[in-house]
Amino acid sequence: MSRPLPLALAQLPPRPAHTPLAGFAAEAESIMARFPYTRMAVFPELHLCGVDALGAEAHEQLQEIAEPLDGPRVKELAALAADLGIWLLPGSVCERGPAGELFNT
Repeated sequence: MSRPLPLALAQLPPRPAHTPLAGFAAEAESIMARFPYTRMAVFPELHLCGVDALGAEAHEQLQEIAEPLDGPRVKELAALAADLGIWLLPGSVCERGPAGELFNT
């Protein structure tokens, strides 16, 4: 049996990569307040990975915020999704691989 899946698609600029997730949580909460039937909130790909540099400097900024997928940032995003009762696609998470490499996950 099929059923609707109400989506909210956010078109927003990237958030600075080094800022806490509280601002992002406020964005998600605002969407849910405006559209309470939403079951999945989708944000742009690099929404949580905004950098203010290019090349090596951008890479350095991303290295500073990168963490493994079982790190605190992803856990905080999972808790936010659970609190809101939705599927949350927050955009990319800058993942640190086992050898220190960066992944756009």
